[in-house]
Amino acid sequence: MNPAQSTPTSSATTSSSTTSSTNATTIIAASSESTCGFEGNSDIYGLGIRVGIYLQWLAAIAAEMASPADVDAAQAAEASYQLAMFSGLILVTQDLTIGVFAVEAFLVLLFCFAGVWVGSVPAAARTSGLSSGWWRRWWWSSSSSGGHEEDPPGGGGRWSGSGGALTGPITTTRTTTTTTTTTTTSSSSSSGAGLFRQLLGCVACAYGTWTLFARLRLLPRTACDEVAFFFAPVRLFGWFHDMFKAFFVISLAASTLLLAAELVRRGAALAAVLRNWPPAMIELSSPAPGNNHDDPAAAAAAADPGAGKTTVLLRHALGRVAAWALFIVAVELTLWWNAVRGVYECRTFGQLFPLVLSASNLVGVCRRVAKAVLARKVSFKL
Repeated sequence: MNPAQSTPTSSATTSSSTTSSTNATTIIAASSESTCGFEGNSDIYGLGIRVGIYLQWLAAIAAEMASPADVDAAQAAEASYQLAMFSGLILVTQDLTIGVFAVEAFLVLLFCFAGVWVGSVPAAARTSGLSSGWWRRWWWSSSSSGGHEEDPPGGGGRWSGSGGALTGPITTTRTTTTTTTTTTTSSSSSSGAGLFRQLLGCVACAYGTWTLFARLRLLPRTACDEVAFFFAPVRLFGWFHDMFKAFFVISLAASTLLLAAELVRRGAALAAVLRNWPPAMIELSSPAPGNNHDDPAAAAAAADPGAGKTTVLLRHALGRVAAWALFIVAVELTLWWNAVRGVYECRTFGQLFPLVLSASNLVGVCRRVAKAVLARKVSFKL
């Protein structure tokens, strides 16, 4: 055979082999990329559930900024979402047969972490009695021989030494990181709901800390390295994992401290009443002279012309909204970078219910805030 005639055949064979090799490499690469994604659990963090939580947190922030009357209801709804997410975290970390990936458990942990710092810790910090005024009133009521016969200097009301924990509706001046409000309301810390929120935050931090240290690495892993958000895509199991552990430990310490302070405050309030039993109960059950307990708003307005007015501190409000937006970015980018599928639709009742409920709560809060602004009951300052 002529060598010149075999050259085209050899070239064709070589070209065919090269093409086949290139196609095989492309297929392998495509197959490798396709294995990075997975089908997400829409029952835990589907679109409707995620957006519902986002809207509810925004409603709570708006209520704390400019609608004190809605604070308790917004916080109660927020605590319900937090309890649901915490229950989901227990489910996916205890029942390994469900097949939930480690990055999914991390997302639920992220919701719990944000729930503590968006809801439980700020609410507890406002009502736990860590302010110098409460400690002054507590010391006065503890050291006073009469206890209930007079109020401490600057106490601002009869039986203020008990911190309002046992007196029901009282006239208070509420100062938060977002607003300064003078209003007549039932102290949220005096209710069982306030204590429940603090307890839930503390338990969620404790369980989340255990999950990060002992359980997360035992959950199934995806075919590719899991990615998390820290202003850029970073590997989940690396320095970021250690940093998240530190965040949860700090959260656990803060929530435990606030819970302990609240229990001490309630114990001091109960001791102040028991120390003056039964005259204390007689005084608590009888209206003070000159007070209109049938119309607490009128009584508050008579005592303070500025009652019912709210001053919104814009720098703090913008900080809360920025933190809320940053959390949304962290969750959504983590889902996108890990190629999670099936969590961008809202076609089931389980998805629609929290979405509609939260949207209606937000609309109600915004409507009342708008009415207060138009009535000039809300002012803004930097």
